Amino acid sequence: MRKKQSSKIFLIFVALNGQSLIGRCDAFLAHVPTSLAIPKKVNKKAQIHMTTNDNTNPKPTPISDGLTLAIWSLPLDAIVIHYGGWNHFWSSLNQMKAYSSPDDFSAAVKFWLLGALSHPLVDAAFGISEFMHASPGPRLAGLIPFSFILVIGLAGVALFQWDRMRQLAVSSTLALLLAYIGAGLDGNMPADYNLQLDDAFKGQIVKGCPAPESIQTASVQSFSYAKDYGGRWYWHEVHDWTQFHQMYDNTLDILLTPKGYINTLTIKGPSPDSAPLSWDKSPLLNGIRYSWQGSTS
Repeated sequence: MRKKQSSKIFLIFVALNGQSLIGRCDAFLAHVPTSLAIPKKVNKKAQIHMTTNDNTNPKPTPISDGLTLAIWSLPLDAIVIHYGGWNHFWSSLNQMKAYSSPDDFSAAVKFWLLGALSHPLVDAAFGISEFMHASPGPRLAGLIPFSFILVIGLAGVALFQWDRMRQLAVSSTLALLLAYIGAGLDGNMPADYNLQLDDAFKGQIVKGCPAPESIQTASVQSFSYAKDYGGRWYWHEVHDWTQFHQMYDNTLDILLTPKGYINTLTIKGPSPDSAPLSWDKSPLLNGIRYSWQGSTS
């Protein structure tokens, strides 16, 4: 009986004090400054929308859009300049594909790409070497000028800092490559050789080796393979996508064997005429050699 009465008394006490506590909290919150009030729930979508429209990400202006378009139009301009050569090459490529097996066509295209891409890369390497050796001032280890290192460093910083510079570097490099190949398809400098798949372009032979009959002398009539073919041959002019005009003093040593022959080609480069400042510092100064062999029937 006492337990039930004590329980009723406790509930009445809690109820009275609870109402008193709620009243005190309401009075306290009425005097709380607004800066201390509990923040309302923020709409994340609205917040994201607000940050994307902030001034830190301004919309592109017509001037910046036009500059971007001009930069990335350079490769297209390089193709348009030599459109005739590219068009003729594409026609010859389709014709070659129609009359050859897939394996033969793939091998021919790969060989063409080797010549078309290696020539501008070699030209660029020799050009950078000439620029380095022409740079003034003291040299690191007696070879690399500090001024050259400074220029390369500044160029690297510019490419790292500015996106527009990176765009211009990529676009102009691609444009120069396409222009170089296009010049080869047209049979004009600065390309080394005619890069067409045939020599009949614009109604005439642009480049290429002369007909054998036009350069043969009387001594050729008595030519003997066993007596005359072996020995050292000097290359004066070649029409080969894998050869470069910067090379000089090229020789071909032919050793005849009972089953065939062994050829050893020696090339040097660059020549003093093509790289007057760096030719004597080239790793190919004393020549590079490679050999191959074949059989005769």
